[in-house]
Amino acid sequence: MIPYFVAPSFPIFGPLAIHPFGVLVALSVLLGTSFIARRGDLVGYDSDTIQDFVTRSMLCAFLGGHVFDQLFYHPDELLTRPWAIFMLWEGLSSAGGFLGTFLGALHWSLYEQVPGDSFLPRYRRRSQRLPLLPVTEITLHDFPVAWFVGRLGCAVAHDHLGAAAPAGHWLAVAAPVHPALEPPFWSWHGFALYAGSQPRFDLGLLEALWAGVIGIAFISTWSRRLPLGAYSAAALMAYGYVRFFLDFYRLETGSTGDKRWGELTFAQYLSIALFLTGFGIATRLARGTRFDDSLLLRKVAAGAGRE
Repeated sequence: MIPYFVAPSFPIFGPLAIHPFGVLVALSVLLGTSFIARRGDLVGYDSDTIQDFVTRSMLCAFLGGHVFDQLFYHPDELLTRPWAIFMLWEGLSSAGGFLGTFLGALHWSLYEQVPGDSFLPRYRRRSQRLPLLPVTEITLHDFPVAWFVGRLGCAVAHDHLGAAAPAGHWLAVAAPVHPALEPPFWSWHGFALYAGSQPRFDLGLLEALWAGVIGIAFISTWSRRLPLGAYSAAALMAYGYVRFFLDFYRLETGSTGDKRWGELTFAQYLSIALFLTGFGIATRLARGTRFDDSLLLRKVAAGAGRE
């Protein structure tokens, strides 16, 4: 089994501290945004247009991660604490983040920012919609690498411990019933490894392992010239398929439990949509469709969507 790993937090001042989860998630975001900017530059996309896409999609990912977490995972809490939906530090959902990212990207596709001195940005509808697939492609081109780092944060925090696993299972984490009751077999300055008596599937760790395998597969193709949409199709189908089945190992109650809607979690419904989207892109590529990204190229981007 995999040892149960604990990493310490590092106090800064008063209640403020640096948490391993936050560090790894922040690093994941930095890697993801830098990868998008770098890939967009390599394929010749307008840097201001891509930066605008990154800003809107990341902002909506953060907001969506919390708002959809409250709506679909904690609806009962909203009845008693409706203001919790505005407390952005209370809970994030990766599935909600994906949906928020899509909504931000859709807004970017349909609306352009109007120049002005106003503190709040103003937008108007574009005369010509910008295509979403090219920016989805440069996002998912390196997505597994950034996702691997982010999910390591979940694995370190153990915030997605799932169902009990058979003793000795090679993918099970040897979780202790309580760290105080089962001392670690190794420790050093707050870091510790446990061989606990309660084997569990750590879904954050399993997703990190998946992302590592897919990341290596993607990296092996970077020297090849693949058609536009290939990475999007592969990433959406692979993630949708794996996440759908992993969520059957999620608990329904408790601190790491996920609410069911019917028989499925919110993430499973989203996984179906992601898989079908990827399958649709793959089908069109197999039929010889070639997607157009000319509106994002530097030579025409300055006039795209302008009135």
